[in-house]
Amino acid sequence: MAGDNEDGLRLRQFTASRKWDFVSEEDRYLSRREEPRYNFALIGCGTMGLEHLRVTALEGQARVIGVYDPHKPSVAAAQRLHDSLGSDQPLTLYDSPEAAANDPAVDLVIIATPNHSHWQVVEPLLASGKPMLVEKPMATTLEDAFAMLQAAEAHPALFQLGLQYRYKALYAEALDRLADTATIGTLKTLRIAEYRPPFLDKVGQWNKFNSGSGGTLVEKCCHYFDLMHRITGAPPERVLASGSQAVNFRDLARDGEQADMLDNADVLIDYAGGLRGSFTLNMLTPDFREELVVTGDKGQLRGQEHADPNGDDQFRNTLDIVQGDAGRRVHIEPSYPRWIEQSGHGGASWHLHHRLINALDGKPTDLATAREGFWAFLVGAAAQNSIANGAPVEIADMLEKAGIDAADVAFGQQTP
Repeated sequence: MAGDNEDGLRLRQFTASRKWDFVSEEDRYLSRREEPRYNFALIGCGTMGLEHLRVTALEGQARVIGVYDPHKPSVAAAQRLHDSLGSDQPLTLYDSPEAAANDPAVDLVIIATPNHSHWQVVEPLLASGKPMLVEKPMATTLEDAFAMLQAAEAHPALFQLGLQYRYKALYAEALDRLADTATIGTLKTLRIAEYRPPFLDKVGQWNKFNSGSGGTLVEKCCHYFDLMHRITGAPPERVLASGSQAVNFRDLARDGEQADMLDNADVLIDYAGGLRGSFTLNMLTPDFREELVVTGDKGQLRGQEHADPNGDDQFRNTLDIVQGDAGRRVHIEPSYPRWIEQSGHGGASWHLHHRLINALDGKPTDLATAREGFWAFLVGAAAQNSIANGAPVEIADMLEKAGIDAADVAFGQQTP
């Protein structure tokens, strides 16, 4: 159909350009505008909430018609952004999350509130029966994460988690390549590393405290544990971690509570079947760099993503595949069009929203399910516990101590 560009050629970057104002809608083809087909409500207008608002408009097949946030400056920021995007529809300012979810005009609710509030916000909205996108991590405690998992899998509508790093150009390309077992043979080891600046400012600085965020390895690193699960396809069994708060926010306190977020950590993960994984986090650098190394019995895949906010802030990705002594050597530079890369998280947020539309259309997608979100949270929480207690954590023991039957959370995608 005309509005479905999945297989057709479009020049989306020209759609919003004033350069083509003299061309009537009737004469537009490559730069035709799409009328939004879905209405979203946004709960939480902080950094990620505003990114969702902006990317919804950029993707074009939906629009945010209303927002809720108890913090008035955040609502004002959402209003300014909405107005700047040229929408011809006023933005509804709801007086509660329930009012947003129960608006008959709303087709999907996006929850982008502080981590510790996710389940508190989601639980009363379930009665609306509306599709939901919940930002990562799904919760900050195992109790809340399990409660959300059970509710999500009983929910009659779409329920997805915002784990969009799986759509970054580097990782999307790596996942595609690794789907072919001939690329590196049977997977044996996996390593991911992230080097980046400290956590950004947030309203109330909730992301500087374990109590508000769930801890660094939950708040930030659930993205990478999700990626590791997608690459290995195997359940994690044992987690051992070491980390510290070496530099960042050691002089920051709120209401008598000292900031306690880790700024560096190393995590070792044993997976079923003998696979070994490792993850390194370092938040003491001025630029952004991520590394991926996947080794099989017939070769190795190596990838790197780099962006320098003090330079041109462009994402530069490389991916190399080496296959044995006489095998192929592959070097590629995965990327998205610049207008997509600049939209948020290296273009991953745009691709999340595009898949969200496909899911609402009833098409199959690889959006993160609640179960995938639960396991990404679980490994992060296990790593936090390992550091706190100075000992490895057995995933089975962690679930048992929480009174969770392992059969109820069996590793896998489960129904979206």
